[in-house]
Amino acid sequence: MDHVHKFIKKLSDALAIIESTINAKKRFKEIVSKYPSLGLAPVHKWAGVGAVCYIPSIVRETPMNEWNKKQRQQVCHLNLELVQSLRSVDTAFSAGESPAYSVSCVKFGMLSNDKDLTDLVHLVAERGREIEQSQKYMESLAEMIRQGIETANKDLKRENDERFMQEGMMRQIPLMSSLVNWFSPLDKGLQGIKGRSFDLKTGQIQSTEVYYKHRFMNRSDAISQNPHNPVAKASIESTKKQSVNSSRDTIQRDIALGNETENDIGSSGCSVPSFTTSLF
Repeated sequence: MDHVHKFIKKLSDALAIIESTINAKKRFKEIVSKYPSLGLAPVHKWAGVGAVCYIPSIVRETPMNEWNKKQRQQVCHLNLELVQSLRSVDTAFSAGESPAYSVSCVKFGMLSNDKDLTDLVHLVAERGREIEQSQKYMESLAEMIRQGIETANKDLKRENDERFMQEGMMRQIPLMSSLVNWFSPLDKGLQGIKGRSFDLKTGQIQSTEVYYKHRFMNRSDAISQNPHNPVAKASIESTKKQSVNSSRDTIQRDIALGNETENDIGSSGCSVPSFTTSLF
């Protein structure tokens, strides 16, 4: 009989945990949506509440399904550190991998009390923020930036060597370069080396030509969307005002000259002769 009672007790406890886990699953998506730094990470064959992925601020603006290889590496590195930190507090957390996004994630196990779910999700978000702001994570970002700079320098050196080979030795001589360029002009694509820019969000190195082209297009769109330019309007009004003032000054100057002429004639005692014609 004791074995039967123990079995019934364990079965009741297991059913209570299953019931709490099912209730927690119903509220899991709603609770996670309150934290911008967390994203749902679907996992297969997992009986727990679910899984989340802590999203660093550097890649938060990019949708999870559009992450590139370097962005996924950053997310995986941070989430693995997050799991290690969480397991020191509660063994209900474990590391997993979401096949939908190919990143590591934090898995929530089965809960004996579904009311603890809110506190656990908050714990994951806060601990992830602490790790993101920690010195170790900053050092990993600094290493990524250093590698990006080294890659950019290698690309610039390679491009410079290719340009040197295509230009030839004669163009490197100061006096001969102008003469050679006059006989055989260079292509526009070979006349200068394009710069490089390193995007922290994507971890990719791009030509600065793409950046300036995008900036120029945005500026052109802004001008086209605002055809009534206030600066131009103010300039036209200022020009009109100056023209009116100039005309007014000219008229006043002519009147003043006329008055001076009349005064001079009156003071000299000369009279203007009058001619009368009589008809017979």
